[in-house]
Amino acid sequence: MIKHFRYSKLSYLKVIFITIILYVCGSILYNFFPNVIIAILSLIITFLYFGIMIRKYRKSPIIIDTKNKKIFINTKAYNEEYNEYSIKEIESFSFKKKKFKIVVKSNIYEFHTKIENIEELLNLIQGDENEG
Repeated sequence: MIKHFRYSKLSYLKVIFITIILYVCGSILYNFFPNVIIAILSLIITFLYFGIMIRKYRKSPIIIDTKNKKIFINTKAYNEEYNEYSIKEIESFSFKKKKFKIVVKSNIYEFHTKIENIEELLNLIQGDENEG
């Protein structure tokens, strides 16, 4: 069974809040300097930020295949490019208040703790470490 661990929906709130702030700042700037170029640039910046950040949070940073005991870790910020490892290759992991680190073959991967079902992810990693 393949399990996707995505960022929580609360991560979107920060993106939406910053997008609204960018839009309001662009509107205020347009009121002071009414120019078509400023309006178009502020809209482009606002929607580019929104599109890029939503794409970042929509992807799955970690995918676990429980049947084959494999873990797929996303290595790119905006593209989906995964490195494939066996769960037994995980050397260590640490869970702190804001960061979650996985060390695999001397590579350190850091994730934000706002991942959906992070308890299940930790149980899958710990359970397989205890077996192996």
